[in-house]
Amino acid sequence: MAMERVLTTTDMVRHVFCNIKDADPLVAARTLSRWCAVNRFIRNACTADDKAVWLALMNSAFKKWLAWDVGHLARDIKYDGQHPRIYLAFMIKTAMDTKWVSERDSLTANAYHCFYHSSKDEHLEEERQAKEAAGWGPDPQPLSHHQWAEREWRGMAQWKLTLFEAIVRVEQAARARARLEAMKARMEARREWMNAFQARQLAPKPPHYAPLITPPPTSP
Repeated sequence: MAMERVLTTTDMVRHVFCNIKDADPLVAARTLSRWCAVNRFIRNACTADDKAVWLALMNSAFKKWLAWDVGHLARDIKYDGQHPRIYLAFMIKTAMDTKWVSERDSLTANAYHCFYHSSKDEHLEEERQAKEAAGWGPDPQPLSHHQWAEREWRGMAQWKLTLFEAIVRVEQAARARARLEAMKARMEARREWMNAFQARQLAPKPPHYAPLITPPPTSP
């Protein structure tokens, strides 16, 4: 029962999703499907014919991304019309690849910037497969990561473009909220210090002492 309660919580399910360590989204989806013996909710989600449970699982893990900009990403996914497990697999992979976003990068990043830095492993894997396919022949002319990312970005589906935009905007909003909360906490601490300073008891004034050197008496 304890395991049931843990695995049905959104945070734990998302944590497991984001730690499926495989660059291939199809492998990540197969890994997810092997959970069927662990939890009834996940077992239902692994039923290929039932889109509703896949959508529920995707929404429970990536609700912030789907709800961004009044459901912009959710609308693009609905318009694309593929099976929800395809979107879920790509979101799992993207959630792993975008963990690199730092406090400094998140302030200036855009959707392409997010994709560019999160797809380096995918580019290297594609080059490795191309060399294996060439065999003993001449190695294929490699592309720089900038050239490769530009090519992939131009041919990317609209829902994927929206996904990377949502990742950046949600992250920036979260960081902005965190900075605002930290600012409020500092202001509240300063206000408490000022109140304590103003309410302090003043030390008593020292007694009046006569001058240590008295002037000589005047002559008659």
